[in-house]
Amino acid sequence: MAQNGQLVRWVESPDLERLLAKDYEAQKTGKRKMANIKVRIMLDRLQELAAQAAGLKKRAQEKLQSGA
Repeated sequence: MAQNGQLVRWVESPDLERLLAKDYEAQKTGKRKMANIKVRIMLDRLQELAAQAAGLKKRAQEKLQSGA
């Protein structure tokens, strides 16, 4: 998976390994096709980044309101 040019372009190797480990079992045992695991990894990473961005936005707003 780490040799996939498209995934490595958007997801760093440690994150890719972590997300693969997380999604592999669910993908294998569920009714999803294994070919879709790359999409699942990308969606999970995007969700993580969106949550991170929301946290940074909240912190920035708090700093702005406090006058720091």
